Amino acid sequence: MKKINASEELWPWLDQLGDNQSQYLLEQFIPGRVFHVDGIVSEKRVLFAKPTPMGWRRSTFRTTEGFSPLEPCRAIRPRPTSLKEIHQKLVDALGLARGVTHTEFLKSHADGRFYFLEIAARIGGAYISNVVQAATGINLWREWAQLEVGAGKRPYHLPPPHEDLRASLFPSRASRSRIPPHTRTTKSSIASRNITTRASC
Repeated sequence: MKKINASEELWPWLDQLGDNQSQYLLEQFIPGRVFHVDGIVSEKRVLFAKPTPMGWRRSTFRTTEGFSPLEPCRAIRPRPTSLKEIHQKLVDALGLARGVTHTEFLKSHADGRFYFLEIAARIGGAYISNVVQAATGINLWREWAQLEVGAGKRPYHLPPPHEDLRASLFPSRASRSRIPPHTRTTKSSIASRNITTRASC
């Protein structure tokens, strides 16, 4: 991965790559904040969508991992309705019949707009399912299994979600390696204990 600060720097690098240019992707870095929307879809209807902002902003370009806090807190969620609306349009356009979705957006610091990053018919990684369950009571893995077992042949009923003000902090793989062994927590114990801390909002 190479950081290009100006167009004058780009052309020498492209010349250096030669015929290997097609093996690389050129992207624009937009400073902003990343949001996730984790959803549940049944018979092409979005029954559940949880917007979750990442705790840190993408203000600077970086190539290393670090702590990735997730903050499902009402007081810090800008325009969650808009994210839900965009998520609904994506699901409609892709024609997903049933299952779970994990969608990522970037809210630009410069213009305040949401930029679409990716969508997947799966549950998000980095313990996002734990955060969603702590904040809403919805277990995405269990609901996904219910949808697959029913396969559209029997009605699916979403449990009533609740709203809980809390924030969760889970270390990434790279940052866990820097934690002293006597204080290190394994992935399984983190998942089972569902580490959460109350957030004042």
